Amino acid sequence: MKWTRHRLVAQMAAGNGWIDAEHLLLSSLGCDASLSYTSQTTFEQIIENQIKAADPTQTPVELSTWKHRIVVGRDFLFIEATPGFLFPFVFPCFFVRLTQRRFASYADTKTNRRSNETGFSAPGA
Repeated sequence: MKWTRHRLVAQMAAGNGWIDAEHLLLSSLGCDASLSYTSQTTFEQIIENQIKAADPTQTPVELSTWKHRIVVGRDFLFIEATPGFLFPFVFPCFFVRLTQRRFASYADTKTNRRSNETGFSAPGA
């Protein structure tokens, strides 16, 4: 995630996009937010730059899409997409990394069923 933050800041400093706050709510319990970033550089331009580079390992990796969802101060969903190639046929593609927090419920140990009576069940489980 550190790499993503640095790449995101570098791209925005170069004038390539901005973070869009679709939903932002601040409270004493934490923040609810829905943030997203989409690169203004087209997929074709990114691929052309990678192909034209003399040393492909030295081309900066472009972050194409970034989404971050926060619910009551907890990171709930994090998505990042990076363009590249799928070898051996060099098909243009996206590498998508999805990180998601899931709430777990605890089973009742006596009956092996989910039970709300124990007080350990997560909301919506």
